[in-house]
Amino acid sequence: MLEFFSLDSIYRNQNEKRFTQKILKSRGASSQKIIQMMDSEENLMIESKSATLKYCLNIIEQNTQLKNDLKSISKEYFVGSIAYVFKAKLKNHNEYIAIKVLRENIEEKIKADFNTSSFLTKSVNSIFKSEKFENLENFTSSFIQDMIFECNLIDEERNYLQFKKFLNENEILKVPKLFKSYTTKKIICYEWIEATHTSINYSTINQELKDEFSTALKDVFIRNALQNGVIQEDSNPANLIVSNNKIFLIDFGKIYKLPLNFRIALCYFIHKLQTAENIDYIYHYSLLGYDKKSLELIKDYLPVVTEILLAPFLTSHLTVKSWNPSNKLSVLLGDLKWILRSAGGITNFKFTRSLLGLYKSLDQLDVNISSQSLIIPVIESYKSDFKILDSNNKTPHYKYNLHFDSRKVCIHIKKMNDKETKVTLPINALYSVTDFLSDETLNIIKKQNINLPDLVQKAINSQEDDFEILNISNSNGSFKITVIS
Repeated sequence: MLEFFSLDSIYRNQNEKRFTQKILKSRGASSQKIIQMMDSEENLMIESKSATLKYCLNIIEQNTQLKNDLKSISKEYFVGSIAYVFKAKLKNHNEYIAIKVLRENIEEKIKADFNTSSFLTKSVNSIFKSEKFENLENFTSSFIQDMIFECNLIDEERNYLQFKKFLNENEILKVPKLFKSYTTKKIICYEWIEATHTSINYSTINQELKDEFSTALKDVFIRNALQNGVIQEDSNPANLIVSNNKIFLIDFGKIYKLPLNFRIALCYFIHKLQTAENIDYIYHYSLLGYDKKSLELIKDYLPVVTEILLAPFLTSHLTVKSWNPSNKLSVLLGDLKWILRSAGGITNFKFTRSLLGLYKSLDQLDVNISSQSLIIPVIESYKSDFKILDSNNKTPHYKYNLHFDSRKVCIHIKKMNDKETKVTLPINALYSVTDFLSDETLNIIKKQNINLPDLVQKAINSQEDDFEILNISNSNGSFKITVIS
């Protein structure tokens, strides 16, 4: 008969126990994955703990070999976005294993999320031109589709074996042993790794070991990514376990191969930023898969945007706290940051997500996140390709000219029986406001004999703290544009 044990023994202190109990409230799926990306403890899908345990034990019962080999299993479990993880002990081994069990009906739940993923885009289509948000909707669709692919743990096993090859010579970074004979679509089993340190007590790790951890992590997530193209996309701190003088990577549901042309383009961009005076930013971003038309709307911001985004590759010493890219981009771009994010394409998103997970872990270790020296050999290996990219750039040089004005453009949309939607943009967005408005909205403005360009110019020249440019109300709702200080 299968025995049960409690996980209380693994809690290092009361703070850690409370943190884990939050997780054990069990909520999850697509929203949970996004919460994980933001490094939050919150768990979104409410489920019955007893029902979950019953379901998981039933799945384990169906795996005859695992069922026969199990001696005991934990009553509690850890909750991920698509699976639960139990600690268990095998009969003939003096070791514990981690049993990962796919959530019940998780694929159907994710598909339901997929059906509602374009809610934001559709809600503003009556006001804004939908093509301006097309890339953002494609991104959300692709993100949900990727989660569906994660719902087969046989694929995770394949990813694990692929990623493991790049860690064979790494003395610090390891992966747990895989119990391959137990793998099915709904179950995968690894060696149980007992954490000796968590983010709560990383400060007790000596600085020399922290630096070794930092070097090992950056070598795999940056140098290896740019050289060989294989990344662990879901690299958030929850998927790293510090055990004595080693770091173990766990969760291989999202392994992605960066295309060679993307890797060369990024190294080419970094090389140019280090050596050239005049840089065609739109050309370089387009090589990385960004949409040129979208970038035209924010082109004067691109030099500063680039300085922020690529700071870890361009400086010799940097911490996450001093870098703080999200806050800096928000201050610089306002809601125009969504144009930047949606223009980037899926490959850029996946690589950025992998890097942000790495930087969160390095932040918890409180170490230097710079990889400037680390990527020098990679850049050197691609230099023969740079000449081709140089010759392909036929566009005339554009003089980027960014003037800062702290005022903001506020757009209020209120449709009948709906909550008000508010969008805030930098003042310069006024120059292209007609590019965003739908034909229906422009027709309403025309019928009311409103000279929008004149109003925009008055608003730009005005020194008033609050300047109302437009205020349209009808039976369908209201639409207002104001400039605020």
